[in-house]
Amino acid sequence: MTRITAEQESRMANWTSRIPGDEEHYIISLDFFHQMHCLNLVRKALWPEKYGPMELGDPVLNDVPFDHVDHCVNIIRENLMCNADITPNVYRWDADRQVAIPHFDVLHTCRSLDSINQWAVEHQLLEKWDPRKPLGTGS
Repeated sequence: MTRITAEQESRMANWTSRIPGDEEHYIISLDFFHQMHCLNLVRKALWPEKYGPMELGDPVLNDVPFDHVDHCVNIIRENLMCNADITPNVYRWDADRQVAIPHFDVLHTCRSLDSINQWAVEHQLLEKWDPRKPLGTGS
């Protein structure tokens, strides 16, 4: 969980809530981290023999495992559609198999994960957040 200033919050398309006891900051989380959580959850759901059965859902949201996995598949779908990577995948002739085979190990232009992590650390909440406690009012 991270925090932003009131000025940063005022420029966002969607409002968020103030951090209780901190009138100058608002609470957010970067969707990247949520997407990574979802990808990991789907991975574990696909390999129950390795990771065990899905745990019960989020105790805060009182959801069930399938709802959580379904939610995560949709989050990943939305991200893929919104960010639509148009890097060309190339095809190469495989003489042994006599077929053109796609090669997905192409060069992509990516964001800096180090920069994203650094920003998140610099803006992390100063105190442990309890999602069961009411937040301050948004803008």
